[in-house]
Amino acid sequence: MEQNEERYDIQGKLGEGGRGTVYLARDRQLNRTVAIKRLMADKDDAEEAYQAVLRESRALSALNSPHIVRVFDVGQDEEGPYVVMEHLNGKTLQEVVTHAPLVEGDFFQIAEQGLEALIAAHEVHLLHRDIKPGNLMLNWLPSGRFNLKLLDFGLAKFSETPSVQTIAYGKSVMGSIYFMAPEQFERRPLDARTDLYSLGCVFFYSLTGDYPFNGESVAAVMVSHLHGKHPDLHTLRPDLSPALCDWVTHFIALNPDNRPSSAQQALEAFQEAKDGTFALQPRPPIEPSLPSPPPLFTPPTNHPPLLQTATHPIPTATTGVVPTATTGHIPTITQPTLTSASSGIPTWLMVLIGLCLAAAILLGLIVLNSGDPSIPPPNPASRNTDTPPAKPAGPDQAFLNRDKDKDGIISLQEFFTSTDPQVQNTQSPIFRRLDTDSSDGLSPEEFSKR
Repeated sequence: MEQNEERYDIQGKLGEGGRGTVYLARDRQLNRTVAIKRLMADKDDAEEAYQAVLRESRALSALNSPHIVRVFDVGQDEEGPYVVMEHLNGKTLQEVVTHAPLVEGDFFQIAEQGLEALIAAHEVHLLHRDIKPGNLMLNWLPSGRFNLKLLDFGLAKFSETPSVQTIAYGKSVMGSIYFMAPEQFERRPLDARTDLYSLGCVFFYSLTGDYPFNGESVAAVMVSHLHGKHPDLHTLRPDLSPALCDWVTHFIALNPDNRPSSAQQALEAFQEAKDGTFALQPRPPIEPSLPSPPPLFTPPTNHPPLLQTATHPIPTATTGVVPTATTGHIPTITQPTLTSASSGIPTWLMVLIGLCLAAAILLGLIVLNSGDPSIPPPNPASRNTDTPPAKPAGPDQAFLNRDKDKDGIISLQEFFTSTDPQVQNTQSPIFRRLDTDSSDGLSPEEFSKR
C-alpha cells in the first residue's frame, strides 16, 4: 500500500484468517477509522485476484444495504490486492452465542436482518458461500437495538446461474465446515439456496449453542451434512413454537429443492413462523415408474389413471369397495382347439397314442415303487457285532511337534508359532478360546479344534 501510505495510517492487526489479514487503520483524508483487509494471493494470480476483488467490491459498494459491510476503496500493490472497509466496533454472533443461546425476541431480529442481507446480495447474483456466526457482526445502536452486518465476502462469487465452488486453499474447500451445504462438499452447482442452508445452520446454532451437523472429525462432520440428519430443534428448545422450529429446519434440508427457493420467499414465510402458522409443506409424491402393459392389454383412451393418487379419495372400509390397481377392460383370450383339419392326424389315432403313453408311465411308476423282489431285505441279526468300535485317534503329529516337554499338554508358549510379538498377540486370543477348561493348557482334544 505504498501509494496510500500517506492516506492510511496502519494502527494494528484486527485478525487473520485463511484468506487474508485485517488491519485497523486511520483514513487521514476523511478522518475516520477503517478496516483494511489484505488478501492472500499467489504472485502468478495477483492480477486475476485483483480483478475479482474489484468486481465484488464494486457490487458491494453499490448495494448500500444497512446489513452488509460497506466498501470504501480497493487497490493493489506489490503485496497483492487489498480492500478498505468500514470498521465495525461490535461483537460477532459467534462471540454472543458462546455466552448463551439467543432468546426468541433477539433471534427474530437476527433472522430478519440476515435475510435482508442475503436478499440484497442475491439481487446482484452475488453468493456469499461462507456464511457463519463469525461473519455476522452485531453493532448496538443508541436506541439499544442492534444492527447486523454480513462480513467477509472473500469467498463470494458472481453467478447468474448455478456454479461450482472452485476457490480452495491448502487443497481443501474454504469456509467453516459446520455451516457448509452438502453441495459444497460434493462440488455440485451452488445457488442462492446454498447460502440459505448456511444461514439455517447459523439460526440453529444461535438458538441452541450446538451445531446441527457435528462429528469428532472433519470427515465425520461432512458425513453428517451429507446424511442430512440433525437433532430435533423443538426438543432442544421446547420453549420455542413448533412453527418457528419448522421454519428453521426448512433451511437445512439435504435436498436444495426442499429448502426455501429464495431469501425473499424465506422472509415472507418468516411472518407465518412468528405468528405460529408456518408448517412444512409435504414433499410432492414420487410418480411410480410403471412398465409397459402387455400386448394384449388395450385400455380405452378415456380410462382413469391406473394407480389411485392422493387426488382421488380412497374408499373407506365401510363402503365395502376394495380399490384395485387397474380397472381397464382385458379382452377374453379364446384358447385354440385341435381339430383333424389343423393337424392332419385322425382323432382316434391321437387318442390311442395318448392312452399308450399313459399306460407306459403308470407301469414305470409301479416298478419303481415295488422294488426288486428277488433281493431280500437286510437282516439286522446278520451284522457282525463282534467288531469293537473304533478307538478315538491319539494326538496328531502337529500336537506332538508342539508338545516340547512331552507332558501331553500344550502351554501358551508352545502354542506360539513365532517369536514375533505381533504374531503372538494374534494367536493368544485363539489359545484362550480353545482352552475351554481354563487350565492354561490345551489337551489333544482341545488342540484338535483349532
